[in-house]
Amino acid sequence: MEVTVVRTGERYRWLVHSAATQDSAIARAAREFPDEEACRAAAAALNVAPLHAMTAIQQPDGRWRWRLWDADGHPLAESATAFLDARSCGAALLTAQRTLAGVTGPR
Repeated sequence: MEVTVVRTGERYRWLVHSAATQDSAIARAAREFPDEEACRAAAAALNVAPLHAMTAIQQPDGRWRWRLWDADGHPLAESATAFLDARSCGAALLTAQRTLAGVTGPR
């Protein structure tokens, strides 16, 4: 797994994806950042994030996302994909926990 930083307009966001399939991100920053340096610093927090602090959340449109909270209770990461039901989201959350345990920071 790799972490990359992408620019969208004037904002930055990091993504976690498989090195083999860079098109399918499994996680993304829970928010955008004003500059690349701030984005990279936030991505580095994945190294110390409490992976047990992941929850599945139903969005207003009925779809589900998992979210990872930092030690201070702020959203750090979320699923890159929204899921149709809680069960699929939960399965993706477990996969993400295993994947994020091996993340070493942005490239």
